[in-house]
Amino acid sequence: MTDHAPLLEVRGLTRAFGGLTAVDHVDFHVNDGEIVSLIGPNGSGKTTFFHCISGFHRPSSGDILLTIGGQTRSLVGMKPHEIRQLGLARTFQTREIFSGMSIMDSMLAAMHPRLQSSLLGAILHTRSVLAEEKAARERVAEIFAMFPGRFTPDRWARPTASLSYANRCRLEIAMCLASEPKIILVDEPAAGMNPHERVEIMATLRDIRDRGYTLVVVEHNMRVVTGISDRIVVFDRGRKIADGRPDAVINDPKVAEAYLGVEYDVA
Repeated sequence: MTDHAPLLEVRGLTRAFGGLTAVDHVDFHVNDGEIVSLIGPNGSGKTTFFHCISGFHRPSSGDILLTIGGQTRSLVGMKPHEIRQLGLARTFQTREIFSGMSIMDSMLAAMHPRLQSSLLGAILHTRSVLAEEKAARERVAEIFAMFPGRFTPDRWARPTASLSYANRCRLEIAMCLASEPKIILVDEPAAGMNPHERVEIMATLRDIRDRGYTLVVVEHNMRVVTGISDRIVVFDRGRKIADGRPDAVINDPKVAEAYLGVEYDVA
């Protein structure tokens, strides 16, 4: 936690599609080093909210502020690749990986915006290019070590299309890390995983946070949510209805009502 400006701060964010308001005047923040989980019923606006933060939707109103290195920038109007270069990366429910490439080449492609080599140097295979490529592969190996047994060197040349759904999720998180972000938006990391794999991905997400990254996670599995979160934010019908520590949020009558669709009797 920090007493300084939040790493990410959303002020009064609204996104409307015609007569439908998918996100309705939401205030939201994430401090450096937190894991904040965003939960809510299907259709509550979570994915649209992620799309606005990462530049895939332009907000109808409101502001999105990212503060890194003491400098605050508004993300509104910026393109997704510009936001990624600033230090905010994200995954997708559809597992957006390079299906026609190998596992290693996908990682190197994700790392490319951070590399310094010129096109001519790459064509000529200059000494500096070879050194940078060697360092990049070493960095990939470090990232893959965060996913024990999943991306061993003997698998690096395999096509990403050969991966299971769960391993595509892991690779997408790894590709986010390859871009050297400060904050990662992770969309349903436990989807398609069995109980053992869910425990594993929980450990992975905590390890990533402990290495200095900040995470915002959309997830439906409450065991995962309560097991990784410093705070939980709840959406319902596009509005934020709760924000706090896991134990307080899961016992909030408004949260139970949003999920169950009936009035919740505390007694």
